[in-house]
Amino acid sequence: MTDNADVIIIGGGIAGTSTAYHLAKLGVTDVLLIERDSVAAGATGRSGAEIFVHGESPEKARVVWESLQIYRNWPDVVGGDAGFRQTGTLSIFGPEHREQAAASAASSNEAGVRLELVSPEDVKIMQPFLRVDDIGGAVHSRDAGHGDGYSAANAFAAAAREMGARTALDTPVAEVLVENGRTVGVRLEDGGERRASTVVLSAGAWSAPLASTAGVELDVTSYRICAGLLERPPEIREHMSMTDRTIGTYWRMEGPDLTLFGVRNKEIMRPHDPDTIVESIDENTMRMWSRRITHRIPAMADAAWRMVWSAPDGYTPDHYPVLGALPGVEGLYAACGFSGSGFMLGPASGKRLAEMIVHGEARTADVSHMRPDRFAEGKPRERDMLRHWPYDPAVDERFP
Repeated sequence: MTDNADVIIIGGGIAGTSTAYHLAKLGVTDVLLIERDSVAAGATGRSGAEIFVHGESPEKARVVWESLQIYRNWPDVVGGDAGFRQTGTLSIFGPEHREQAAASAASSNEAGVRLELVSPEDVKIMQPFLRVDDIGGAVHSRDAGHGDGYSAANAFAAAAREMGARTALDTPVAEVLVENGRTVGVRLEDGGERRASTVVLSAGAWSAPLASTAGVELDVTSYRICAGLLERPPEIREHMSMTDRTIGTYWRMEGPDLTLFGVRNKEIMRPHDPDTIVESIDENTMRMWSRRITHRIPAMADAAWRMVWSAPDGYTPDHYPVLGALPGVEGLYAACGFSGSGFMLGPASGKRLAEMIVHGEARTADVSHMRPDRFAEGKPRERDMLRHWPYDPAVDERFP
């Protein structure tokens, strides 16, 4: 055994570990997954790990739907535990977006995803503790829910190792090595080299800086994902996984008595250096979070904060990931820029990328909408208004 490999994957999040697993399933077992910290130490392990199939484009809905089936059947497909819990999901929208929500839900249903548009009154019946007087309704999925990013990525990595793949943890990569227009491996921060004819950039917020060392411009920017845990009041025993565009938030259960809660606001939705990101959350921001969650769930006024955190994640301009061969350097691929949806898309995206590496194309589904060169072509995707909403200054004005 050497430190070199046929394929080197940089990044131990859900996309990188899924790619390693699916490569091994296709017979490519000489895989070395290199991670700067530990598996799922970045955005994957700190994400809400929610699985929303609500209102996605048909192409993206198919990828999310396939990932959902993997999570629902995880013990038989991968082995181990991904922490999946089928709670059902709601994507809440304002009255001004009902028509758009109906169209988005219909397009997802055309892709074979089971969704229904529900009224504010229906939302109140489903979740009696919600305030619904200022919403237009929600898109509901009975099949979806949430999982655990740390457990899922580590299960993928363990299954890949059982088939022959290797992992190198606490091993930061400094440079992608290129000779005569093709990748030949990587140089580590300690000066060592690892050789491979194929390199996959799946390093989240660090993917673009690494791509630049190979002379490739990658349209992925580092933003912060910020979340925290609230101890629920006793009157809220359980709840669905939800995202609420009207207040720029998402939340889901964490165990029997905690709620994981995240938010988007002006401070978060701007570029941050992933190497110097502040992981703590200040008190003013926590108070703003509290105003938002108690607006939608008044009983949360009696909730207690357990902990808060942030982590860097890679976002693309259209919030669709970059998946496939990178132009200009033969043998260099990317699976990054998931824009807060890595857990949802990671299992199926890793499968698609493995197919591209082995067969030269994604055979089981069309992922051309994720192709890396779409930005250079001037053909970014239109963002979905329910799941990947743009930063809305009006929300910050309501909840400063």
